[in-house]
Amino acid sequence: MGWEIDQNRFFCNTVDEHLGPRLDPRVFVVATEEQQYVYSAFSDFLASRFRSSQGDPRLCDDDRLRKLTAEFEKRWLSGEISHNPADRNSKKKSRYHPRGTVLSKEIADDFLRDRDWWNLFRFKSIDDEAAETLQKYDGEGLYLTGVTQLSDAAAQSLSKFDGLALELNNLKELSASAASGLAKFRWDLFLDGLRNLTPAAAENLGKFRGYSLSLNGLRSLPDDIAASLGKLGRRRSQPTVNLNGIRTLTDVAAESLSRLRPNLELGGLRNLSVAAAFRLEEHKLIKSLTDADAKTCSDALRKFDEYNLNLSSLRSLPASIAQAIATFKGGGISLRGLKTLSPLAAKNLAKYKGNSIEFEDLNRLSPVAAENLCEFQGELNLDPDNFSEEVATIFEQNEK
Repeated sequence: MGWEIDQNRFFCNTVDEHLGPRLDPRVFVVATEEQQYVYSAFSDFLASRFRSSQGDPRLCDDDRLRKLTAEFEKRWLSGEISHNPADRNSKKKSRYHPRGTVLSKEIADDFLRDRDWWNLFRFKSIDDEAAETLQKYDGEGLYLTGVTQLSDAAAQSLSKFDGLALELNNLKELSASAASGLAKFRWDLFLDGLRNLTPAAAENLGKFRGYSLSLNGLRSLPDDIAASLGKLGRRRSQPTVNLNGIRTLTDVAAESLSRLRPNLELGGLRNLSVAAAFRLEEHKLIKSLTDADAKTCSDALRKFDEYNLNLSSLRSLPASIAQAIATFKGGGISLRGLKTLSPLAAKNLAKYKGNSIEFEDLNRLSPVAAENLCEFQGELNLDPDNFSEEVATIFEQNEK
């Protein structure tokens, strides 16, 4: 959860249903010194409330959150909580190290005492002793977004942190030993700053034990790296793997990553072969299918166990592909991008045994093709007004 202040009123600007209230400086507006102070004051206020045996912040419901916010507003507006950063800094002077870039044990000790998240963000490296200290933090997440260098020993220590998130999104390199250490973290691990992985580091990340692994900074994925990460799919409790920076994959890499479905995020993909798209169930990337793809399509659909098949990017449908698609065992097929169907393609498609076939752009059919399509026993989702009067009449007469 992030919080903002506007005209002396505090409000939540995000909702995190899984973690409950979280003051996150990546969301909270901290553009000015005053806003930074407000954020820190509110962070301390919430932390003090939950430390005083009033529950776990991750389990805080909306009503409790509203009451806490109202209490802070009242104290802030009444002046009970000072508006002067100097007052706060004078009491906690040891926390501020404006010239340093190394997170030392002293700073880590201060952080455990005062829980000032904002104060951790600017450090570019972390001492081994500091990492060992931070593993004892009892908050929900460690956000070390400034850290660009991490020793093997520090990685081992941070992996023992028992919170829900460990963020190291500014790391540019990861040694095999550090990857081995971080792979032991049990929850959400963020390594979005990495642009590439060595084979040894990837092999060790393939043993990740946590809930989710985020590698959104990777722009390409060689076959050997994909094979290592694909091993995560063999785990009984399979993690979510985020690879949203990847633009394209080879067929071999796609085959390796297919073991991670459905817990695989590939939102950045722009180009895949037909075979790779079917393996990864990224059907929306299939722009065209030819007769040569019929066997690949048929083989892939025998293994596809989702309820719906979305092929809305197709603009044409050869009869052989229509025949292959008709073997799909799920409940619905979406062909919203199709403009036309041949009589044979329509007849083949009508053999589909599912519940519905959805069209949106279909507007050119011969009367024979329309008659053939009406043989489908399920629901045809299309607009008769898109067609000639003769074809529209056929659909209306056969409406189920």
